[in-house]
Amino acid sequence: MIQTEIVLCGKTIKVSCKNENGATCEKWGGRRNRFAITISVEGVEDYKTPYYDSIANYPKPLNENGLKNALYCALSDASCCRGSRDMDDFISEMGYEDYEEGKRAYRACEIADGFFNECDIDVYQALEELDM
Repeated sequence: MIQTEIVLCGKTIKVSCKNENGATCEKWGGRRNRFAITISVEGVEDYKTPYYDSIANYPKPLNENGLKNALYCALSDASCCRGSRDMDDFISEMGYEDYEEGKRAYRACEIADGFFNECDIDVYQALEELDM
């Protein structure tokens, strides 16, 4: 297991992955690793999400920078949801040609947004503090 702690918006956020080697997959035109990430904030139910590392990192195991990037991606997903008027606006802004794929992405972003809302974490401030 690999894990790290990061303080953002005054909250300690734990990011972990049970299998630092992940699973090989083909996604977005290339071979990459897929990791099962858990993001925890005390007092709130854990948020679990897949994280697809970059093609450039394949087949390297996940490290602390990868965990930080996974958190950045989750915060970015939440910000995309917050920045959209509704699902159709999200699908259009993100450039999804497949409507069903866009709906799935929007719903995933809504879940991320709900988690950070429940944690009382301002995603825009957290992204700025994370400074990727």
